[in-house]
Amino acid sequence: MISKAHLRNYEIALITTTEALNHPNYDLHLAHLEQQFTTHLIPNADVKTISRLTQSLRTDIMVLPDGDAFVWKEAWKLRQKRHGSVSAVVMRPNSSGKGSIKPFIIELIKRLLLTLANMQPDVIAVPLKSSLWTSQNNQIGVPDPVSFHPDRHAPSMIETAIASNPDRKWLGILGALSARKNIDLVLRSARIVDRSDFGIVLAGHMEPAVAEKIQDKLYETRKKGIEIIVCNTFLTDGELDAILQKLHCVVLAHSNEGPSGILGKAVEAGTFILAAGAKSLREDCRLLPESSHWSPLNEQDLADAIDVALTYPTPIPKQLNTGAIFSESLLQQKG
Repeated sequence: MISKAHLRNYEIALITTTEALNHPNYDLHLAHLEQQFTTHLIPNADVKTISRLTQSLRTDIMVLPDGDAFVWKEAWKLRQKRHGSVSAVVMRPNSSGKGSIKPFIIELIKRLLLTLANMQPDVIAVPLKSSLWTSQNNQIGVPDPVSFHPDRHAPSMIETAIASNPDRKWLGILGALSARKNIDLVLRSARIVDRSDFGIVLAGHMEPAVAEKIQDKLYETRKKGIEIIVCNTFLTDGELDAILQKLHCVVLAHSNEGPSGILGKAVEAGTFILAAGAKSLREDCRLLPESSHWSPLNEQDLADAIDVALTYPTPIPKQLNTGAIFSESLLQQKG
């Protein structure tokens, strides 16, 4: 968003917290763009605080990349004082299915609030969709913005391991290595695949609880003869893309719904996609019949799917261009 707004010669203000500014992800993804924006610190990243600051800055467009709280709590209210228009991305438009309220009721409420928000003369509220999504029948949404610009080399430990095992096919779980990605299940499934001519790459920042949970699984899987590379660190986009390009297959075994940024990158990299669990990923795989495979999220089905994925040929890379669509949708002024 910053790069696209800069190309339009917009004056850009980044409104954030000290905590976010000190996070490693800031250095990885935004520090190199600091000459393109001014920074304004706020104590808490709540919508009312941000709105007050945008009024004092007299912004023409306020973009909320994580706009769920704004859409569900504020956007639908009448006679709100705002300067300029607001573009909000709804990151979690679907029900999580938790709690005592039925998921379909939550779904209906969210749809209603989204409709009411977009009826405001100064609000654009769009749910985040898969990077493969295209608008049909006037559906509202924005595709997950994908960028794919690999560094010349992957991190050295991965580059060396893959180069020294040219006959081995590599599966990978990349990015934020959280409980959502079910790494322990993937390792258990890998152990019961009736072959050991493949390796596994775990690359990205791993949550401490996940790292502790998989220690025994790593040992047991390696005993089977399956090589595992663990690169537990924050990755730049270029590093992640370079690793993805080295893999035969990326594994997306997700226990919750929602778009996967890794999926779009895999399409651009020409890397096979093995997805499991989330129905949203199943829909994506239906659009990629020659370069993906979906399975239920259980040990045996996932093991069978790994075996199938290893037999597929390397897909042809495909450019998605979703970054331009994403930014064009949010940088337009309403009202």
